[in-house]
Amino acid sequence: QFELSGICFGLSAFLRRGGLGAGIGVATLLYFLNLIANITSRADFLRYITPFAYADGAQIVTNLRLDAVLVLLGVICLGFGVGMETISQWGPWMDLVSIYIIPIGATLGAVSWFYVMKKEELLSAVNTGAGHERGAVWYAVGRYVYVPLAVILCCVALFRHVAF
Repeated sequence: QFELSGICFGLSAFLRRGGLGAGIGVATLLYFLNLIANITSRADFLRYITPFAYADGAQIVTNLRLDAVLVLLGVICLGFGVGMETISQWGPWMDLVSIYIIPIGATLGAVSWFYVMKKEELLSAVNTGAGHERGAVWYAVGRYVYVPLAVILCCVALFRHVAF
């Protein structure tokens, strides 16, 4: 997510105090906007706001194409952040992202998929356009294996300060 790092690095370069908190806030806000855009088609316009949708890996593999508008937006966002700070200042930010934000996001996603969403809604969304339908076994493995592992790894990352 070079675009996101460019936005956050650029933001923190202009703020004397609170740059790290502002960067985390922007990253979190954009991540949740992407979640909303992926949940309902009524919020599809959010794809153009959040850089998480600029290069959707599933769309690239499925359609073998990129959306030119999204690629252009991604390049512009990357351009804003390149060279705005020295590499020595990136270390703490990257530690924060890899130790805290990524594991917490994975755990929130896992819990919301398998414990908040209804089973039928999740399977319907996962199977939309799928060549091979996922069913009860996939759901059970996700709920009783993936989610506990995500929670355990999140705790390891948070309490042992280990980056994955």
